[in-house]
Amino acid sequence: MLLMAAAAPLFEQRTARDDLALLDLVTRLPDVLRQGVNCPTDSAESLTERLGEKGVRETILMLEQLENNLRGAIHAGEPMQAIIWLQSQFGPRLPRLPSAVKSTSAMATVQATPAAIVPTPIIGRTQAG
Repeated sequence: MLLMAAAAPLFEQRTARDDLALLDLVTRLPDVLRQGVNCPTDSAESLTERLGEKGVRETILMLEQLENNLRGAIHAGEPMQAIIWLQSQFGPRLPRLPSAVKSTSAMATVQATPAAIVPTPIIGRTQAG
């Protein structure tokens, strides 16, 4: 329940790139756990306190390891290497089917990344010539 309560507000869908959506989520989860997560139905109940400091630290370490392996699998040059990294995290039930691994171009990755909304920069007065 802790991970679901922490992940739900963070999840951002990516068009045709569930791998990047998962990577974004896994990257942001450790900071949320460090800040503490309350029960969605009872804000007075802390789910991270129920897990305990040691449990939160162990969970953060596992999430950081998942992030590293997932990032490696996404950027792997060989499909079999990607499968090995993912199986180290998700177990042997993940099929060893290199033919099922889809490689994408840099352009497809950029297109699947949502545009960042930033404020318009303030430009001071200038005097030309």
